[in-house]
Amino acid sequence: MGIKRITDNCCGCNACVNICDKKAIYMEKDANNFLCANINTDLCINCKKCESVCPDLKCEKHTPIDAYAATSLDKSARKSSSGGIFALIARKFLERYDGFVYGTTMLADFDACVVGIGGTEKLPLLQGSKYVQSNMGDIYIDIRHKLNAGKKVLFCGTPCQTSALKNFIGENSALYTIDIVCHGV
Repeated sequence: MGIKRITDNCCGCNACVNICDKKAIYMEKDANNFLCANINTDLCINCKKCESVCPDLKCEKHTPIDAYAATSLDKSARKSSSGGIFALIARKFLERYDGFVYGTTMLADFDACVVGIGGTEKLPLLQGSKYVQSNMGDIYIDIRHKLNAGKKVLFCGTPCQTSALKNFIGENSALYTIDIVCHGV
C-alpha cells in the first residue's frame, strides 16, 4: 500500500477526507500530534478533488476592507477572547434565521471538535477560547446538506478551515463565515 501526502503544509482541516468519494484519504497524527491527511494510493483514482478543496493548494487571498474592534456589554457573552462578539453575532443569526451555527467545542476528553447548533440554548457549547487544532470530522458534508435543504449557515473557524469550507461548498449566498485569529495551529 502506497501512502503519500497531498501537501507538506497540511493544516488538518479534513476537507480532503470529506470530498474523497473513494475513501482513499484519512487523517493521522504526525510527530507533533497534529492531524495530517494521508492518501492510500492503492485506493486513489487521481481525480484531484482533494487538491480542489485544500486551503494550502487553493487559497484565495483577500485584503480586509475595514477592521473593527468591539466588546460585548453583556458580561455573560464575554467568555472568550473575542470580547463576546462571536456570541452576539451567533445569537442574532439564530434569532433572525431558521439556520445553524458551527464552531468549536471542547469535549469531556479535552478533544476539540467542530459541531453545529440549531438554537441559542446550545450557544454556550461554542463559546470560550480553544487554542488547539479542532477536528472537523464530516462537517463539510453536514453543512452542504443544510445548505441544499435551504437553510442558512454561519461557520466560525480558523482561516484554513473557512477557506477549505468555501472551496468545498463553492459560491453560496446562504453561507456566512467568520475567520478567527489562528494561534499557530
